[in-house]
Amino acid sequence: MLQLILMRKIVMQDRTKSIFKAGKIGFLLVIVAVSVVTAMMYLQQVSEPVMQTTIQSAPRSWKPVGYANPGTGKGGFLCFGTYPHQAVPGTAYKSNLSNATMYEFTDNPAGGELTRETPYTQLFDFVLTFRVNATQGYNTSGSRWMDSWVQANLTINFDFLADVPKTAMTIVQISNNTVYAWYNAYLNKGGAGYQISKNEKFTYTTDASAYY
Repeated sequence: MLQLILMRKIVMQDRTKSIFKAGKIGFLLVIVAVSVVTAMMYLQQVSEPVMQTTIQSAPRSWKPVGYANPGTGKGGFLCFGTYPHQAVPGTAYKSNLSNATMYEFTDNPAGGELTRETPYTQLFDFVLTFRVNATQGYNTSGSRWMDSWVQANLTINFDFLADVPKTAMTIVQISNNTVYAWYNAYLNKGGAGYQISKNEKFTYTTDASAYY
């Protein structure tokens, strides 16, 4: 009887040791598996480069609006000349001026001889008419034409009067649609207007540009 009890005890101890050993092995296998998975994830992150895409738009700058007699869809010069002096230019130059109402003019403001003559007895302003297209002057974010994105300059060399160095002209928008915005730019000697002497001539250089 005593011998039987001792044998059962030994068997129970052996089973306990076996279960304990199996538990230790299982725990170790779990640790090994987690370590392997962690190492693989790390190696994957290291071996696979991170792809980054940077979209960089071209920098904006002042560019010429174009040339005389611009084609369809293009901005450019339309007219330059002398116009009877206006006491309220901000209102007067919101209108589309006709060549017939100008003292003298040219349809090629980039340079060239003016048609007709400016009377020496009358005050006058210099006026440049041009247009810009949507690429040059339309703000898609605000859905509006930006007058601040256009500018014009004028240089005048007189025979007798003091020359006018390159000077910014005042911009007035005439009108716009979905394709163009039209502008008059004027220079009026600070509001006083210009007046030439008899037989006096002048040469000019003008330019218009847009910020896009």
